[in-house]
Amino acid sequence: NKGRTWKPGKWHKEKAVKDMAREELNILEVKKEPYALKFTGLDGKATDFAQLRGKVVALYFWNSTNKGSTDRLAQLLQIHAAYKKRGFELVTVSADKAEDREKLQKFVKDNRVNVPIYYDGKIYKNDFGPKLNVYGVPRLMVFDQKGILQTTIQGGPVGRLQADLPQNQLEGMIKRMLNIK
Repeated sequence: NKGRTWKPGKWHKEKAVKDMAREELNILEVKKEPYALKFTGLDGKATDFAQLRGKVVALYFWNSTNKGSTDRLAQLLQIHAAYKKRGFELVTVSADKAEDREKLQKFVKDNRVNVPIYYDGKIYKNDFGPKLNVYGVPRLMVFDQKGILQTTIQGGPVGRLQADLPQNQLEGMIKRMLNIK
């Protein structure tokens, strides 16, 4: 520490280490209490995570121009259709740019996307994306019936979901959380 003084928010001179620590703290904070998210969707309907308590909720960040994330959305919509009546909800966040609103709306209509979609045109700089460490798509988060974050899955370099939970295990995880045999 010769010649260096501590400044608020500057615990380590290496940005990568500081960023990694911040991201870990973000997730720990989200896992402490039920997640709060309220928004008016692309379709004009209100969505409130508090009203989804008692259900397993997947929060999916995607972009209508990213094939990896749209392919995964199609799979998630199938899982949602299969388990919606048993207590599974899918809520999505579009990371499309402001100038791509019409492309997004066309994609939603053409693909009959019938789940809540948050869209503000700010890509990843909305009010909650940075708090959830969302800096790219696809990104999936699964919350339990109490609204507590259980796991996150992020896109890899080739658009495959990987990290905490392999994508082929998502349906099994949902079944376990819903106690479906």
